[in-house]
Amino acid sequence: MQRIILVLFFIVNVNSTRAAIVDLNVMKKWENKYPTSEKPKNRDIFHVKSFKKALSKILSKEDYIQLNPLIAGPSVQSPLTKSESGDVLSFTMCKAHMCNDYMFNFYISLKSGELSVCKKMDDKITWFGPMKELKKGECP
Repeated sequence: MQRIILVLFFIVNVNSTRAAIVDLNVMKKWENKYPTSEKPKNRDIFHVKSFKKALSKILSKEDYIQLNPLIAGPSVQSPLTKSESGDVLSFTMCKAHMCNDYMFNFYISLKSGELSVCKKMDDKITWFGPMKELKKGECP
């Protein structure tokens, strides 16, 4: 009986530590803003504690290294926008002049706060995070 409880405790803890959850109150304030910006004030979503922590839970070190040039710039970025259903806040970052081959799309569930990322490198698409309904085909 103790072994079963210990195993269940371990499973719950492993799953809860891997959950990539952001602070929705903070993220909602980013709607219609660019993920990084020097004006009107220096703003960087990658320095927001809950976003940075969630991202570190779903991206490997290698994936984060591939993302870093887009954060450091120059890169092409979209502002954070709500989906038509209002359930997801998303934005895109890609390498200038190479958007079809070097792109990261970020999705935040406005219901659960879960973060998902779609990475496209050349023709390879890789999904990170729990938003399984978005994992069909291309990076939307």
